[in-house]
Amino acid sequence: MARYYRKPGSAKVVEIGTDQVLAVVFFGPIYLYYAELWPHLALWIVAYGIGLLAGPPWLLLPVVGLPLVYAFRIQNIVTQDYLKKGWVPVQAAQLAQ
Repeated sequence: MARYYRKPGSAKVVEIGTDQVLAVVFFGPIYLYYAELWPHLALWIVAYGIGLLAGPPWLLLPVVGLPLVYAFRIQNIVTQDYLKKGWVPVQAAQLAQ
């Protein structure tokens, strides 16, 4: 089920749905950069760095684990980010008007 948020003082409305899940699974840090989720991007970079330093067997954890973890959590992460920035939840019925 998609959720919608409107930027205060603007007509810009964003949808949070399955697109974020697919984006983080396939594009990972690129999506986090695009979405301006800086702490999560930093975590991703640190995890990959530790995996590279630890060696190939340990690199598998961030390569496989991070996309899976973020796939399950990204909608809540993006929602919390928008709410912290002051965006307002909007009902789908209000969008049709």
